Amino acid sequence: MSCNFSISHYQEIIRNFQKDHQFIFFDQAKKTQGRFVILRHDIDYSLKKALKMAQIDKSLNIKATFFILISCPYYNLFEIKSLAIIKQICLLGHQIGLHYDGAMIENLNISPQIFLKNTVKYLEKIIQTKIAVLAQHNPAETKKIILPTGYLDAYSTQFTHNIKYLSDSCQKWHDGCLCRMSEKYPQLQILIHPYLWSEKSLKLDQLRRQVTKEKIQEFKDWERFFKKMNIQRNRQISSKLA
Repeated sequence: MSCNFSISHYQEIIRNFQKDHQFIFFDQAKKTQGRFVILRHDIDYSLKKALKMAQIDKSLNIKATFFILISCPYYNLFEIKSLAIIKQICLLGHQIGLHYDGAMIENLNISPQIFLKNTVKYLEKIIQTKIAVLAQHNPAETKKIILPTGYLDAYSTQFTHNIKYLSDSCQKWHDGCLCRMSEKYPQLQILIHPYLWSEKSLKLDQLRRQVTKEKIQEFKDWERFFKKMNIQRNRQISSKLA
């Protein structure tokens, strides 16, 4: 088994865990006995990459929680196509969590608890799904935020100390590749960032350039759209003046 960040290796890793672990959601952990994996995907850059990962997970017959970042500069959560992708992820049997930016909240003149509770309630209405768990974006860079009551914290002791927590952050496994961990740990939370995995196991800088190119292409598409609209408008004005 070649250790890399290719989609094929991701599939090998998952199949390895499936031999003796069950895949569950965060809110099922307290009621689950034996060996399990809580699989989590933080959508830091690309919803398209997240949908592809959701489809891969579905093909492997596993479920995961996808955390959407409302302050993401790379995608507009409230854009029609974005909402459609999130709903597709739900239809594939996965759950949605809120990925929130602590630094952004610190700059708001509002209680973090009120902000997060109101945000979750609004998202639940527009996405039409229950949100039970929240996860802070870049938690090491800002102070910890106490969540409003009634919500699970993906970084709480329950999910990061009582069970093993492993992350692919910046394509680095601090304990060795995940493919070697299935026998070592009976209960885990695994964080996988969809944009870090590709067909050819691209390096981090290549993947970031790829995401940037995708966003530039979107702006070019908008430019063509506006140009087309202006041409049509000018023609309409000309026909009225004739």
